[in-house]
Amino acid sequence: SAQSEREQARKVVRQTLNLYSENVRALTPHWMGQRESNRRYHEHWFGFFRRNNELKPVLIAYATAARMVDGSRYAGELWYGPGSDAMLFEKDGVYTLALFTRGKSQELTIEPGTKQLTLIDFWGKKQTVQVPADGKLKLTVDGDVRYLRGVSPDMARAAKLTPNPDRWPEDKTE
Repeated sequence: SAQSEREQARKVVRQTLNLYSENVRALTPHWMGQRESNRRYHEHWFGFFRRNNELKPVLIAYATAARMVDGSRYAGELWYGPGSDAMLFEKDGVYTLALFTRGKSQELTIEPGTKQLTLIDFWGKKQTVQVPADGKLKLTVDGDVRYLRGVSPDMARAAKLTPNPDRWPEDKTE
C-alpha cells in the first residue's frame, strides 16, 4: 500500500534510531533519489530528493536524527506505556531522549531530572522548555520523533538495555 512522504520519513528515522541503538555509530544513506518515471506510483518514490532536486521530508527528519544521536552511546529504553517509545542516548556527557509513538498521539509524563532542557522536533526546530516545579513534564507525542536534549544522566539508571517484553514480546507460536 502507498505511504505518504511523512510516513516514509517517520519510518526511516525510527529505523535509524534502532540501528544506533545496536551500536551503529554513523549512517550514510545510499538511496538518495530515483527516476520517478511512473506517475501512477508517486507514493512509492522513495529517496531523499525528488528528480528535480527538491528535498523530501525524509531528508530533514533524517538530518535531525543524525544531529541528535550520531556518534552517541545508546543508554537504553524507558517505558512510558504501550505504543510509545523512549530511547536514551549519551554523547560527551549530554543525554538525549528520543520519543515517539507507533500510532495515535499520547500525552506522556516525563521526569527529566532537570529544570530546563531543549525540545527538538522532527524537523529540527529547537525550543527551550522549563520543567514544572514538580519535575514532571507533560508532552504530547505522536509518530514524529521528538528529542529532549539535556535530560539528567540519572535517567540512564532506569533505562533498560535488554528488550522490554511489553514492547518486544516473544513469539511463542511454534
